[in-house]
Amino acid sequence: MVIGTLDYCAPEYGLTGRLTKQYDIFSFGVVLLELITGRKAIQENLAAKPSIVVWTQPYISDSTKFKEIVDPSMEGCHPENELAQALAVAEMRVQEDAMKRPPIADVVAKLPRVLSQADGEAWDKIEA
Repeated sequence: MVIGTLDYCAPEYGLTGRLTKQYDIFSFGVVLLELITGRKAIQENLAAKPSIVVWTQPYISDSTKFKEIVDPSMEGCHPENELAQALAVAEMRVQEDAMKRPPIADVVAKLPRVLSQADGEAWDKIEA
């Protein structure tokens, strides 16, 4: 039995009721999208209540639009190429097909590279 909110549930959980590593990878992707966008997994105040995964898809897939979904409080505090890479990591984790989601080891390998490329001054602003 899953305890907590369904906002982070992978699509296959609704079909099978089984928890897998791929389920956790999906949930991690949702959390990463929340951090980048500053939005909750489900927007209660919107009539259609789209999930963050559905809402971000058109913005992530279009490299000219991805900046539109970034949390406004982060404006000017993030190098664009690192943000694009972080969004790519999130997008890979929230794929509907569980078999297409890379293992969490790939996240562990990818995110430090994103962070190490970051402009130190921009990340200092975020921490302040």
